[in-house]
Amino acid sequence: MATMLGTDSKQGIDRKLQRYGVVFESSGRGKNLTYEIKKITDYFKLYAITKLGITANADFKKIRNLYYYLFCCDGFAALPYVEMEQIMTEEGAPISRQTIKKWIAYLKDINYIMFDTSDCYYYAINKRYDNRKIYREISRDLYLQGWAKYWATDRTNGTNWAYAEMRCIVGGHPYKKPKICHNAIYLKKIQELIDVINESFLDEITIFKSAC
Repeated sequence: MATMLGTDSKQGIDRKLQRYGVVFESSGRGKNLTYEIKKITDYFKLYAITKLGITANADFKKIRNLYYYLFCCDGFAALPYVEMEQIMTEEGAPISRQTIKKWIAYLKDINYIMFDTSDCYYYAINKRYDNRKIYREISRDLYLQGWAKYWATDRTNGTNWAYAEMRCIVGGHPYKKPKICHNAIYLKKIQELIDVINESFLDEITIFKSAC
């Protein structure tokens, strides 16, 4: 336990276990010090800290919810970050697109996912009257046609006309997002993470039912 928690003092171990939401009892002193784990109040938090290396002051419920959608909800990984933000807000778990991007990039940093820049999603973006962005998926060919028109248009007097010509071809502002791929080397660890996430949701449902 001392190795896992990175401290060998009783005070340090106690403090970390409390921060991780672990209910415990201890007895003995020095080399005879033993701990009995009574309850883990948030297993996803403990897993995320000890297995994923996420700092203890993170918002673990939001991270859990985001990773659930990312790994378990078909089509979510393909969405632009602003659309992900909208879904998370509508589902009662608001998280900004900047934070979404940060925690998805974190999965890349620990090699669970990769961004395939050779295979992208393509969109045309427009704004509604209330400034909400609307994304319409388009083909790669249409995206390339738009940029071809842009570079072929005379830009002697600036780029505005060339940009307008490109928008007419694409049907909005062109946007591309690299596809998110699971790292095959880490599939076992990814499945372990998914199992922990699902178990966390099941525990939450159990707590809710017991309170009814």
